[in-house]
Amino acid sequence: MKEPITKSEYAKNPRVVAQTVEGQAVLLNLDNGSYFVLNDTGTEIWERVDTMTAAEISNQLARIYAATEAAVAPTIEDFIDRLTKEGLLCEPDTAKP
Repeated sequence: MKEPITKSEYAKNPRVVAQTVEGQAVLLNLDNGSYFVLNDTGTEIWERVDTMTAAEISNQLARIYAATEAAVAPTIEDFIDRLTKEGLLCEPDTAKP
């Protein structure tokens, strides 16, 4: 089992162009040409990920969706991990254009 993210030190990759259309974020990674369309929940995480910790995001989304933090935290952590693996997020000190 993965350890929970307690200090989210992520930044949006500056080589990713993002636009929200009808509540869904559309992301284009300029480095490799891949694009992603996030659902409403993914978009809410994307909008918060560079300004909040994973725990803070879990707390907010748990309140929004009337769930427990324990229920939403693993999914949020997995999603942040996937965004990182896809090159959409990076460490703040590497987030230079």
